[in-house]
Amino acid sequence: MEHIRPAIVTLLMLLLSGLALAETPEQLYTQMYAKNESMVRSTRDFADDLAFAEQLISASKQLKGNKALSALMCEKAASLAGRRPEGLEIATQAHQRRMKLDPTQTRDALKQIVQLHNNAYRRARGAARPAAGQRLIDEQVKAARQYEKIKEHGEAASLYRRAAGIARALKSPQLDALTEHAERASDLANALRTAESLKSRVQRNAGDTGAYRELAMIYLGELTNYKQAVTHAEKSGDQQLATIAKLHTKGIGNLEKDEAVTLADWCTATANERPSKVAKVQFLSRAKLAYERFLSVHRTSDVDRLRASTALADVKSNLGKLKPTRIKTTRTGSSVATNPNTPKVKGMLYAAGDYYLTLRINGKTVCQGNYSTLCSAEVELKDGDIITAHVRYYDEDFYDGTLGFWCMFVAEDGRRNSFMTNTKQWRVYSPANERNWSEVNPKGRHSAPVIARPFPVKLSQVIRQAPGINSVDALRGALLWGRASGADTYFFHQVKIR
Repeated sequence: MEHIRPAIVTLLMLLLSGLALAETPEQLYTQMYAKNESMVRSTRDFADDLAFAEQLISASKQLKGNKALSALMCEKAASLAGRRPEGLEIATQAHQRRMKLDPTQTRDALKQIVQLHNNAYRRARGAARPAAGQRLIDEQVKAARQYEKIKEHGEAASLYRRAAGIARALKSPQLDALTEHAERASDLANALRTAESLKSRVQRNAGDTGAYRELAMIYLGELTNYKQAVTHAEKSGDQQLATIAKLHTKGIGNLEKDEAVTLADWCTATANERPSKVAKVQFLSRAKLAYERFLSVHRTSDVDRLRASTALADVKSNLGKLKPTRIKTTRTGSSVATNPNTPKVKGMLYAAGDYYLTLRINGKTVCQGNYSTLCSAEVELKDGDIITAHVRYYDEDFYDGTLGFWCMFVAEDGRRNSFMTNTKQWRVYSPANERNWSEVNPKGRHSAPVIARPFPVKLSQVIRQAPGINSVDALRGALLWGRASGADTYFFHQVKIR
């Protein structure tokens, strides 16, 4: 079975030579990774699923010439990691990368992300449920904003309403803001539907001036497409509307003072007539800018300036009442991790790698180092956290077939929950062959080729680099090695708080 890094090199060579161009992403994935995926799915240990998912995401970043394959690799990574709560962050990250690689997958990726967090919320019990619900709300809001960017306001409205339902159950202060945003998105969705209906009307009857006028109003209000508004206003036969539409296209900074006050007065009056709150806000916002433009060029303290100043104050007051409240998302990490009853402990994580090391907790990078730089981070660990040490050796000409690292956690209180690298706590994953798996057997032993060796770095040097370590006794442990056919190894430790 090929190692993932050599597989990437092989793929790049094929792409450069043109031999792989005729193959579909699915065929290329099957050739390189199908056996690896089958292997990790066949084991009970979920850490290997997370390892392979992380490797797929990492490999997709190295692969520059085939976005379709990269997106498929991320989709497979999300499928692997998303099966269990521990993989929530990695699966979410994979779906987010899918969207960047292939915008046509945005809709599906957003649905998958929301579903992942919805599943986490449904599974949560007791004190963990509010945190899981809040995280789901955050993801629904982010998805709704993405839908708004691609003009799918109906989907956005649905997500805001679902988020509001959860906020209501949680008695969240976000409820009012979510309800307002749901109404706004619904107004925009209705405006788009109405515009399409009106376009059909004028196609059937080019003399339907009323339809043209309403189209112009929608494009000036909810849809803010001023060029389209001018086109429809001119066909409506309403000369005043056509003039106003043209003033919208001119730009506030280019308006003469008479034009500015004309536009401001019209927008203020129109805001009171339109039923949609979105349109009201849009027209009042435009009126505010136009009045401010007038006051900036009309400096004389006369009746006109007093009138404009008074009107501006009224517009600001009404606008403040109508503008939707901003939704504040509160990223807290995995909803499973926020259970206040889950045992947790704060402290410092230290590590050194052979030769380049990235240390992650639940898929999130916390620090990076190399053979000459100590990797350290202040962290809070809890039951079930998975610490990943990704060790890389880039000079394969001198690679001897082994990679290792050393890691230590020192609890803040200096007494409990500290650990070091050793073969009883850590497992290694490298997809070269099945012998490269390290698993605890019923007797607590580990299979080869994981080896614990005495830590070779001078302890006094580590003490100087790691503030808070004041005793050589605290550094009892080992450098953990894993044998692999390629210069890329992942080590895992699942935290258990005692």
